[in-house]
Order: sequence, then C-alpha cells, then structure tokens
Amino acid sequence: YPVEVYPLPIADFISSSVCFGNATQFTDSSTVPAGSITGWSWDFGDSNTDTVQNPSHLYAAAGTYNVTLIATSDIGCSNIVTYPVDVYAMPLANFIFTDVCLNQTTVFTDISIITIGSITQWDWDFGDGVCTSTLQDPTYVFSTPGTFIVTLDVTSDNGCASMVGYPVVVYPLPIADFTTANVCLYDSAVFTNTSTVSSGSVTSWQ
Repeated sequence: YPVEVYPLPIADFISSSVCFGNATQFTDSSTVPAGSITGWSWDFGDSNTDTVQNPSHLYAAAGTYNVTLIATSDIGCSNIVTYPVDVYAMPLANFIFTDVCLNQTTVFTDISIITIGSITQWDWDFGDGVCTSTLQDPTYVFSTPGTFIVTLDVTSDNGCASMVGYPVVVYPLPIADFTTANVCLYDSAVFTNTSTVSSGSVTSWQ
C-alpha cells in the first residue's frame, strides 16, 4: 500500500518590541510546502495564550518574554517556534527644585528613574516661552516674576518617554522706599516706610 508522508509546516512569526503600556502585535509568517496553515496556538510567555492567526497582547510588566507559536496544517501536522520578545520599561520622569526670588538662579535636579535600561535624554521647557534645555540638571534665571509650569520629558535608551510638569514660583522683589520731612538741627526726624511688593507683603525692615 502507498504511504503518504505529509510535510511539516514551518512555524514562524514576527513581532515588534514596544514600550510598556502598549500592546505587542504578533504577525504569523508560518508556511507549509503543501496545503495550508489552519491552526495557531500562541503562548505569550506570561501564562496567557491565544488561537487567532495574528494576535496582539498587552503585557502586565516590562521584561523579555519567550513567546511560542505552534502552527498546524490542514492535514493536522504541527511545528513549533519560540522567540524572545521585549517589552521595554517606561521611565518615570521627576525632578526637584526650590522657588526663588527674581534674579536668583533656579536649580533643577533630575530624579527620574527607570527599572530596566537607562535614561539617555532630558528635554526641559521652562514654561516662559523663551528657553529650553537638554542638560540633565540645568539651572535657569527667569527674567520676570510669576508662576511657570516647568516640564521635563525623559527618554530611555530604548526610546520610551514620559513627562512631568510642576509650577515653579519666582517671587517679585520688593521696592524699598521711605519718606521723611526736613527738620531743624537737633529735632527728631520721622521716617515713614513706603516699601511695596507686587505680591505678598514686606515682613521685615532693616
């Protein structure tokens, strides 16, 4: 009797690495010399599975996952392939600073973190429509008093980015002034403080 030996499918797929929080798309590229692929069994490496041809999957954590595809032909022959798939960690943008008076230097200190990989780019916007910076820990002298929303956008070595913004206060300088009247010798002079400040109040005099 003749015995027919059916060909095995060649299981294969492609996927793209993504930043955490984005779904990973899997595209089946399995082939078989004769017949067709009719079954797909996916194991995403995190205890989740699927049986569609081209699934997408949202991972619960960053990391490298060994993803397995079992491709099955219309004859019922199967083959398997496993590839590592990366889900890159997201950086967490953050910085600290101290509010200052006008003409003083505001110092910004980056305290951004990332669990896997490294932060390689810092993009600052000082919120005054004038200046930006790409230094990790910049300093800046604002030209006017006020409250400015300063933002920091950080990017990892894998191209994942996050942003944070805080209100930064630059206090106005008080205008020192006083009045007094002319007096005769040995008479007491009276000095009246007329100092002002555009916001807040004058707390001390020297």
